[in-house]
Amino acid sequence: MGGPGPILAIDTSTDQAGVAVSGDGVAIGLSWNAGRNQTISVLDQVDRCLGLAKRRVDELSAIAVANGPGMFTSLRVGLSLAKGLAMANGLPIVGVPTLELVAHPWIGFEREIIAVVPVGRGRVVWKRFSDHGAATSQPVNAALEELLVVLEDPAHGLVVGDVPESFAHELTSKGFIVRTDPVARRNPLVLAELGVRRLAASGADDLTLLQPDYVLSRSGAVAGA
Repeated sequence: MGGPGPILAIDTSTDQAGVAVSGDGVAIGLSWNAGRNQTISVLDQVDRCLGLAKRRVDELSAIAVANGPGMFTSLRVGLSLAKGLAMANGLPIVGVPTLELVAHPWIGFEREIIAVVPVGRGRVVWKRFSDHGAATSQPVNAALEELLVVLEDPAHGLVVGDVPESFAHELTSKGFIVRTDPVARRNPLVLAELGVRRLAASGADDLTLLQPDYVLSRSGAVAGA
């Protein structure tokens, strides 16, 4: 990791975006619905977050970026900005899988976690985690209806992430616990925390090799738009 300064976290995996500056005595996180305006809004929000934290880019120690799965264009915006800032300022960078970011706040609830991220065109990518946070499946790109077929044990399932309201209601009617309220949304401060952990455990990613993880559909085409 770099010097003693805070880490900058950037998450543009979906329409819900977030940035944070965390560490060295500050913890500022901003989340907003960027829609399809990620390119316009995210750099302004990074500047705003740094201003609220009273830090400059050259005072940062590292950059953490959510690298998917998620929506195709949104992911590219976040990765491009994060890599550009890292390259221009000589900062280490680390990618954090978006589904780990979704699941992390629910570790320890003694339920299996099914983390869900929309990827556009009525499809989602989902992945199972144990109540201790260990991944118990590979990420799967599927239509929402396919996810409903796969989920078989509502007694122990906690579905979290960006789940459409109508689908969340259907899951709830079948006995699943579904958290889609604002408290359950991805938190950029959690991304910063996971970024620090990954840097300490395995070091920075190679700037040239770090790429978005789209998780292709079964047809091999990128599902997100």
